[in-house]
Amino acid sequence: MALVWPRHATKSLSIIILRHFASRYVVVVVIAIAIAIAIAIAITMAMAMAMAMAICSWSANVPP
Repeated sequence: MALVWPRHATKSLSIIILRHFASRYVVVVVIAIAIAIAIAIAITMAMAMAMAMAICSWSANVPP
């Protein structure tokens, strides 16, 4: 029991520390990914709107 306990304690402690850092890292990564996705969606929507406006203006300017 004396031989098993220190190993178990250090293992659990390292797991707790790892989980703490991992959770913090995961939160940062998730926030970064969410921001990147939001920026990508905004750029895509802006490009789509610009293309749609260009197509509309081009088709309006072209005589039938």
